[in-house]
Amino acid sequence: MSSLESTHIDGLRPYIYDYTIGLLWIAGALVVMLDESRLLSAASLLSKISQTMEPARVPDVAASLAVLIAGVILPYCVQLALSPLSLFGMFLFVTFDPFTYTARRRSERTDLGERATKLITTQLGISRPIDVNARLPYITAAAPSLMPRLRRAQHEGRFLVGSVLPLALLFGAGLARITAPLGSAASLRIAVVGTLSILVAGVLRANATYRDFLAEVDLAVLLAASERKELSATHPNNALQPRGSAGG
Repeated sequence: MSSLESTHIDGLRPYIYDYTIGLLWIAGALVVMLDESRLLSAASLLSKISQTMEPARVPDVAASLAVLIAGVILPYCVQLALSPLSLFGMFLFVTFDPFTYTARRRSERTDLGERATKLITTQLGISRPIDVNARLPYITAAAPSLMPRLRRAQHEGRFLVGSVLPLALLFGAGLARITAPLGSAASLRIAVVGTLSILVAGVLRANATYRDFLAEVDLAVLLAASERKELSATHPNNALQPRGSAGG
């Protein structure tokens, strides 16, 4: 795969992830709201509409626009509308889970993180540590070749965080439908246990992904500083330029 194709894919990846999360929200909502009687009513309504409009012909442009809105734009808009709910929900689960919260905080105080923080604050002449998102521009300027991997990791982490709640909703609603013959009480208990299982697994996985991303960023800071030091030794006049822009 060429670098140009890789760049295009990297640029589309966040939108693909948002679209997928929107589909998960819509699927979960449909499983919750639609039962057999409602499905039959919807099918009957669609059949009547089709029979009524049979003599008329829907323009191809209108049909294509309807498919575009229902199949592409709607899931993306649903994700944008509900993403604050996903982030807030994940924040609550992380905050009230002492084990994962402590593990995340502990991971930020590793030797690798301390070295990266000391190095970047010293080079930039600032006194306060900067967070992970503020370190990315430094890496972009000093070693742009490291950024595609970091961006992919960042997008995958956001996709994981955004997909936990809709996936739990879909899984719990599906369990409730499947176990409905066991009775409402048993079905509800099974659905709640299934939903909580997905939520707990998602929180644990999201925290592990976050810790891995922090470690990758810290390592990239050290590698970028090493490349800048090497560039400074070989091309003193270009020491402040990005690695890829240094002239011969």
